[in-house]
Amino acid sequence: MVEKDAAVLKSVLNRLAGGKYPFEIESVSGEELSRVKRRPDFVLTMAQSEESLDKLSSWTSSVEIINRVEGVRNCYREKMIRLLADANVGFPETFLLSVNEIERESTLPFPVWLKRSDVHAMFEGDVVFVDSAKSLERALHGFRERGIEKLTIQHHVPGPVWKFYGVGKGDFFKVFRGKGQPETDDSMVTGLKKLAVRAAEALRLEVYGGDAVLDDHGGIHIIDMNDWPSFSACCDQAAEAISGYVIRKWKIN
Repeated sequence: MVEKDAAVLKSVLNRLAGGKYPFEIESVSGEELSRVKRRPDFVLTMAQSEESLDKLSSWTSSVEIINRVEGVRNCYREKMIRLLADANVGFPETFLLSVNEIERESTLPFPVWLKRSDVHAMFEGDVVFVDSAKSLERALHGFRERGIEKLTIQHHVPGPVWKFYGVGKGDFFKVFRGKGQPETDDSMVTGLKKLAVRAAEALRLEVYGGDAVLDDHGGIHIIDMNDWPSFSACCDQAAEAISGYVIRKWKIN
C-alpha cells in the first residue's frame, strides 16, 4: 500500500521538477526527514510517524506544508471518530476499545469493522470485517500478533462501497465503484462531493481520499478518510491536479 500511495506523490514531484519553476526539489523518506538540516520553503508530505510529524511541526511557522501536520494527525482514527461525527457526514457509529476490553465484552453489535486506531490502513489486516464471535477471535489474534492493542469498532452499513479522491474544496474530485469504474451518476457524485469536502475541512486536509457507502434508503455515509491516498484509479489526473493546486496555493511562477 505504501508504494502505491507514494506513486502519486512522485508523479507530482516529477511535474514540479521539469525546470519550469524556480526551485530545487529534494525527495526524502520519512526516516531521513529528522536528519534534514536545511529548512525548505515548501513541503509535500505523506509522512505518518510521530518523529517525522514532530520534525514538520518544528517548521510549521515558516514553511508551507501540504497536508499540514494537524490534518495528518486528525486522520489518526482516535481523533477522526470525533471530528467526522461532528461534521455531519453520515459517519457510522464508531467507538474505541482496547483488544483487552473487546475480549472482555460479552457481545459486540455484529456485524462490525475492526480498524487499527492510529494511522489509516497501510497493510493487509489493518481493517477487518467481523460478523461472529469466531471471526472476532481470529481478528483480535491477528492485531495482537502485530502489536496493535487499541482498535476502533465501526458499525457495518450495508450497501455498495465507493472510493473517492479529492483535492482542495473539490477542485478535483473523482468517485469510483467496483473495480475502479468511474461513477456516472451525477447526483450521487454531487452528494458525495458535498460530504467529502465537509469532512476534509473538518479534518483540515487538502489532499485526501476515502470510502463511502450508499445505504438501502439512498443515504450516503463516509466510513473512512485518509491523507495522501494512492489515487490508484486516477493517478495521472490526480498528479496534474495536485501540482496545479500547489502552484496556485503557493503562488509559484
